[in-house]
Amino acid sequence: MKIAIATDHAGLASDGMYESIKQYLTELGHDVADYGPGSLDMEDDYPEFM
Repeated sequence: MKIAIATDHAGLASDGMYESIKQYLTELGHDVADYGPGSLDMEDDYPEFM
């Protein structure tokens, strides 16, 4: 199954939970498409880009 995941600042700051979920889904054999940010940047405020 193809699964798309993404997160916001809180997801990246959650002690590796985002990466753990991505790894878990991959280990189950799913095709994971990661649409989240590549790094945590607290100056990157989503509403400013809307």
